Amino acid sequence: MMKHCAICLLSMFVVSMVEAEPLTYWTADGKVHTLDVTAYATPLLTVPAEAVAVDLRAIGTPVPDYVLDCGQANPNCLYYVSAEGALTGLPDQNVVLDGHAETLLLQDGNDFYCPEPFKADYAMFIMKPHCDTDEAPVAERPYVDTVVLPFAIDGATPQGINAATAQGQVGLAMLAGYDNSIERLIFSSVSTAYGQPYTPYLVTLPAASYDGKILFWGMGKRVEKTRQAVAEVGRIRFVGTTTAAVDTTGCLRLCTGNEQCFSRAGSGEPLEAFRCYIDIVETEGGELPSASFGDVYFELVVEEVTGLRPALLSASVSQVVSLSGRRWTAPRAGLQIVYGGGLPPRKVIVKR
Repeated sequence: MMKHCAICLLSMFVVSMVEAEPLTYWTADGKVHTLDVTAYATPLLTVPAEAVAVDLRAIGTPVPDYVLDCGQANPNCLYYVSAEGALTGLPDQNVVLDGHAETLLLQDGNDFYCPEPFKADYAMFIMKPHCDTDEAPVAERPYVDTVVLPFAIDGATPQGINAATAQGQVGLAMLAGYDNSIERLIFSSVSTAYGQPYTPYLVTLPAASYDGKILFWGMGKRVEKTRQAVAEVGRIRFVGTTTAAVDTTGCLRLCTGNEQCFSRAGSGEPLEAFRCYIDIVETEGGELPSASFGDVYFELVVEEVTGLRPALLSASVSQVVSLSGRRWTAPRAGLQIVYGGGLPPRKVIVKR
């Protein structure tokens, strides 16, 4: 009899330990918090609106079924679960099981934070560009926005574009440098098929007036743990963030529409999620935009180069930048941006 009671007490103790293990969630600043559990006949878990990822892997079979309430949850929230957990109410996407998610669906305007990397069979980001649709189109200027994503991009598809821009294609451009002669930031075009995770880009469309959305997508993509996205050329830093919790006071933010300039942000103006800004490191000397500049304009360099011309191999090549932002002094095998040689920045492919 005593032996049987001891076994019962041990079982109760094990169940108690499992139930006592806290369930946690992350907020956009990377901090971890305890998830409150309301004990009715079945425990109810309400996902807070500020949660960007929830760890539900502590839920195991020895405890009662859990019901998840996602009514107020961030649509970009990640849910880390275990195969043994008894849980109902999970959404159809953004559920990570053993480092794998069937579908990752991210929506513009909502924070995203990935505390642990995983692989997604299908990764998508739906972007709503910020554009004044009433402004008059400027044919010679593409509409431009900024974007940074936590997964590599296989392609980008425009959706809901008006009839005047129905044939438009989405393009990306990366920071290439600053041209003192024209006092412009230089961005060089990159195919969307080469879009890399946590790399800040300009997004381009061939018309000024845009009233739809852009679907960025990738198949079988590794979703990287959240980190700072930055491309640096000299004193210029092009910084991207997947959360809005960034104070960009004094930095340069892209103007809406297609004016092709960055304006200085005022105090208390956080950057929206999945967007990028320009930061200029203040040092003595140099002929780069200073803190006194109200606006800094930029130029897009669009040039399709499929081979490496002899002139590009000469000593006049001043800098080579890979698609991931790494800088070299000479071209290497693969796709890269080359500067110097008396030519504007250009996209170059070097065959192995």
